[in-house]
Amino acid sequence: MTEEIKPCPFCGGKVELMNLFTPIPMFYCMNTQTCGAVVSFDNPQCNHDKWNKFKVMAWNRRAGESE
Repeated sequence: MTEEIKPCPFCGGKVELMNLFTPIPMFYCMNTQTCGAVVSFDNPQCNHDKWNKFKVMAWNRRAGESE
């Protein structure tokens, strides 16, 4: 089972993980009217499709939360 992606930390909007033009995972806030944030993680651990779990774990981590 894949971990669910948390909402955008900036606006609370729905976020989708995409690899459109690059192997670097990109998290897109779908709330394009007021936010539209795009965040990427460019590191060897996250740049392979077989590591989707780590991409989502990195996105879901929030400052101040215990791991």
